Amino acid sequence: MIPGHTKFICDSFFGHIKKTYRNQKVNTVDDIEDIVNNSSKGNEGLRYNGGIGWKWFDFQNFFSKNNFINLPHITKYHHFRFSNLSEDLGKVYCSKNSGGVEICHKLLRDDNNFNINEKLDILDVMHISEERKKYLYQKIRQHIEDPYKDVYYL
Repeated sequence: MIPGHTKFICDSFFGHIKKTYRNQKVNTVDDIEDIVNNSSKGNEGLRYNGGIGWKWFDFQNFFSKNNFINLPHITKYHHFRFSNLSEDLGKVYCSKNSGGVEICHKLLRDDNNFNINEKLDILDVMHISEERKKYLYQKIRQHIEDPYKDVYYL
């Protein structure tokens, strides 16, 4: 398909959420969770609970320390294939068309120093800043209905 006209299954799930959201009043995070859960059988709201059960991996550090190279002219390709063969470590095969001629690009500068079993670093959870709390109180709270104004924006 041409760029911008893809058929990605997640897009349809977001579409269901948007349809349900359009006709609802939203005052709390509970309301958003209900909208997601009621939008379709395939959607399930997962709540962020102060970092419990969530892991944020530091991909930026991983890619920079392992010296990965940016893929040149990435926007001209529409199909990407990776292989798990040892000789294909750090390589991506790209083509402009489905079933088209594949061009191999090496993305890893030095595959001799790359450890495929290395664990990604986990980032610490950053709590909401006082500045952000103040912004939410001043700019967002006014749009919340009265019984819910102080539920999350104290």
